[in-house]
Amino acid sequence: MQSKGAFVRFALFAAFASVGLGFMALAGVTSAWAETPTAALLDDFTKDNFAATDKAIAALAVSGDARAAPVLEALKADHLFFTVDPKAVFIKDAEGHLSDAATGAAVATEPATLKPVRLNNRVRGALAVAFGTVMLASPTRAAAPMPRRASSNPAIPRRCRL
Repeated sequence: MQSKGAFVRFALFAAFASVGLGFMALAGVTSAWAETPTAALLDDFTKDNFAATDKAIAALAVSGDARAAPVLEALKADHLFFTVDPKAVFIKDAEGHLSDAATGAAVATEPATLKPVRLNNRVRGALAVAFGTVMLASPTRAAAPMPRRASSNPAIPRRCRL
């Protein structure tokens, strides 16, 4: 029974966190991170600990930076890597080519000390919240068509509609 209670607490935390971050993004709340370049936002990914990764995800989510979405997508797909000396973060595509996460520029040679950015369940939860925040803050969101309501979708059985 303890695991069910822990799951409920986690679900409530994730729901409240996503609502809070969503309101911050919609209200245009900026933080100290929002005024820094992308390289500074990515610095916490090079620390190789989960708390720092969580902090970097939150910073990217509210930054409004154009590179935030590709970095978060790479992290979700386990394609985000870093080096400690020099501090740098890289995205590896499906073909194995590296690009600088801060600029998007291609990297000619793979560094010898390349390490993957590690995830745990708490960081994965923060990543899900960050995707929601980035989506809400996206300038293209206003131009996107609204999804159809379930009550008007003929593919959903009438008894299941709202």
